[in-house]
Amino acid sequence: VRKRGYTKTKGRRDAIRAGIDNVRVETLAASDICLGELMARFLMFKRGKVTSGELSLATLDGYLREVRAFVAFQKPGTPATGLRPEHFSAYMRHMVETRHLGRFARKRVVTYLNTFLRYGEKNGWMAMPNPGVDWVAPATDPDSMRLARARAGVADHSDRIVTGAEIDKLLARAQPAFRAIILLGVNCGLGPADLGRLRWNMIELDKRRLRFPRPKTGVLRVGFLRKKTVEALRRVRTLRHNRRALARAVESSLVV
Repeated sequence: VRKRGYTKTKGRRDAIRAGIDNVRVETLAASDICLGELMARFLMFKRGKVTSGELSLATLDGYLREVRAFVAFQKPGTPATGLRPEHFSAYMRHMVETRHLGRFARKRVVTYLNTFLRYGEKNGWMAMPNPGVDWVAPATDPDSMRLARARAGVADHSDRIVTGAEIDKLLARAQPAFRAIILLGVNCGLGPADLGRLRWNMIELDKRRLRFPRPKTGVLRVGFLRKKTVEALRRVRTLRHNRRALARAVESSLVV
């Protein structure tokens, strides 16, 4: 009897390791999966994406923070299919009135949570709930942002361009790392997120060239560095924390 049971278990080994051959999973799949269990599965899935290099730690941090906040607000034991438009309306009011999130932040949260719920739908664990008319990502195009500032009585500086004289003043007072950051932003149009992900193996100082694939799409961007930018980057390489990083990870270490 023991031998027959062992053989049966051995035949199910792959399914058990995959987490799809146990009573708890079968019960949840057949009934309403609760938000707490769906969150656990979703975040484990996203951590796997980080391990495989398909997702950045910054994006994972956003998922962790926002999905946990949503589930805590709606209660972990709530069935995912039991969510109604009033649940989403209440959370949208919570983001505006309690958390005071701006348009860009609310749009990001809506995207994270829609991805979270669609994960459960695509795996067949639940039907996608109806979020209602309030659960809409706010418009963040320049015209909409300008109109929102006008209604709020806030000055609009979106069209302002920093002058060359102002950039020279910033460079004159900047520490070596920030000097390189400013020059990379002006020279190659890199934003804060790009600068935070930039690694030395993406820069060819001798050829004065930057080759930086977009983190999400992989589209390669090529920038040609001015002499000032190259000099600033060479200075950054001599800083103590960069020398230590280069000694550990060689050219794959972060620039700033």
